[in-house]
Amino acid sequence: KDSHIEQYPNITNYLRGLMDTYIPLMIQFVECDGKPSIGQNPMFIVRNLTILLDAFLSIMRQSVLQPAQDGEDSKYVDPLNHSLYYSMFSSSRNLTFGYFKDNENSFEMFEKIFIFCLVWTFGAVLLDESRLLFDRFLKDLLEKNGSKSQFPPNTKVFDFFIDLNKNQWSVWTDGKTGQELTSNNSIEQILIPTNESASSIFLSRLLIHHSNHVLIHGPE
Repeated sequence: KDSHIEQYPNITNYLRGLMDTYIPLMIQFVECDGKPSIGQNPMFIVRNLTILLDAFLSIMRQSVLQPAQDGEDSKYVDPLNHSLYYSMFSSSRNLTFGYFKDNENSFEMFEKIFIFCLVWTFGAVLLDESRLLFDRFLKDLLEKNGSKSQFPPNTKVFDFFIDLNKNQWSVWTDGKTGQELTSNNSIEQILIPTNESASSIFLSRLLIHHSNHVLIHGPE
């Protein structure tokens, strides 16, 4: 968006550089090596990438003045809903994170954000067998480009969201958070989260909050 260029020129220029580095190779992979489960138009995937990036640019917020109410003085508050940026099934789901500035100190964070968006646009449209190829392809690209945001060893790129408080990759589900196991709930009424369900819920909440339509596809 033009407004982002005006507000965050350093971040947007940095993201443009990442796009120039990665997107042509991503398009080539999807067209030549990967097998998309829906659609064949790489420009549609690029558009979805920019939509998801736009949702993350909301973290570049500023505090807003909350008018006096109920006998309290007016005060500055953080307008961001931090929970949108954490998995509902992670122990970090109640964490918050500070403000980011439009300078080099935020570049490493936005590199992770950009990589996350690559995974959940170019990678997410692929069939399962192509996702394994994509996993290796993206990891090789990150290593080749000297990325500071490489994934932990012996994991898949689809296994993580970004903990914006710690600036690190974090697993979608820790195996206990968000699982309300009580005697009043039968096992049929309990959602046992997986990486697939946790990531779908995360992306749906984030995109819908930013007024975007969501289509979730899966096996028939």
